[in-house]
Amino acid sequence: MVAVSTPATSTTIVSVEPVRNSEIFIQAGAFVDFSNANKLSARLSTMGPSKVSQVLVNGQDFYRVRVGPVYDIEQADQLLANLINAGHTGARIIIE
Repeated sequence: MVAVSTPATSTTIVSVEPVRNSEIFIQAGAFVDFSNANKLSARLSTMGPSKVSQVLVNGQDFYRVRVGPVYDIEQADQLLANLINAGHTGARIIIE
């Protein structure tokens, strides 16, 4: 039998920080053409609040269509399933 000992002088420092507020959205699509994004946003408004936001990716403007925010992961999962079942197979959960 071999006995193993560890030094009693090791100290672990733990810091606790508050979690910042975050929001959960479902991104249904991203478009180069604003009017396509706006049309999708209007169609999705029956599923919850939807919005179009502009983002620059590699020098190209895109218009993201997101539904939400939702307030828990179960609601996010259900909304994601609804969007996928409605044909938006590229939909994904986004946490900001």
